[in-house]
Amino acid sequence: MSDVELDIDDHVADYALADFMGRKIWIYRQDGISELLIPIDDLISRTGFSHKMLKFGFSTYQINGGEFEKYLSVTPPSLELSEIFLSFIRFTLDDIASQTSIDNVISLIIEKYEDWSAFFASGGLGKDSTSKIIGIIGELLILEKVIKTLDETAISTWWGPVRHRHDFEFANSGIEVKTTINPHSNEVEIHGLKQLSPDPGRSLYLAHLKLNLDPQGLNLSDLINRLLASNVSKFELEEKIGKSGVTKELIDSFTNFKFNGFLARYFLVDDLFPSITQDNLSVDELSRISRVSYKIDLKDLVFSHDFPSVQL
Repeated sequence: MSDVELDIDDHVADYALADFMGRKIWIYRQDGISELLIPIDDLISRTGFSHKMLKFGFSTYQINGGEFEKYLSVTPPSLELSEIFLSFIRFTLDDIASQTSIDNVISLIIEKYEDWSAFFASGGLGKDSTSKIIGIIGELLILEKVIKTLDETAISTWWGPVRHRHDFEFANSGIEVKTTINPHSNEVEIHGLKQLSPDPGRSLYLAHLKLNLDPQGLNLSDLINRLLASNVSKFELEEKIGKSGVTKELIDSFTNFKFNGFLARYFLVDDLFPSITQDNLSVDELSRISRVSYKIDLKDLVFSHDFPSVQL
């Protein structure tokens, strides 16, 4: 049993914050791995244990310089499963907070884990494969919006699978899509100098999607079938999905990777939006830089939930 001093500032605490038995539930991140901290009254006769891919521990923690208090900690086994774990916590947090004892909380988490076991198992399929599935789901959700706004021929505006500078190109604008399963994510990773560089005479939007994972939701195959039902070209849709690196075998291996809805935020990429482009680097020695990858914190940036106005 150990005392652990944590520095949990406000933006980390916001990751999962609820009351349980009159005290706060916290999310703490260490080396990128999220740890759920649930307050308990005592540590008597309690020892840590593991249930499949979840680790349970009991210890005392000092949060924000306050008193040392006792907590049940729950963690995933690896960094690769941290985002799955955060989605799992978002899905179960209200139920956790409504329990009347820590033993009931442990039983609930184990019970809910069984419903989510396929999500945790997806970590064994590799980070790259999971990222491909999440990415293609996000682009197909935007494609669905585009088709509803215009018509089924608007599949021609989807350029992401062929590694075009922007995922969607329209007569008046472009859209770059970034998708996550982390319900609290405010960070996107940008690759290259062109991804956030608007074309002359056209506006550019960054679409940030957060998928709501749900064991009872839709999988990628369901989403594809929903698009086909809107009369989109089956040949063109399958061809573009294939060019994105998502094979039928990969789709089948993620059958149990399901979601139920999503939250979308659209950021106008203008002169006030933080980005690195070729124009930024056109001065003196900076012009020698030709390839970059960087992350942007979207917190407090202006956005809209409304889909941008687009034209064929």
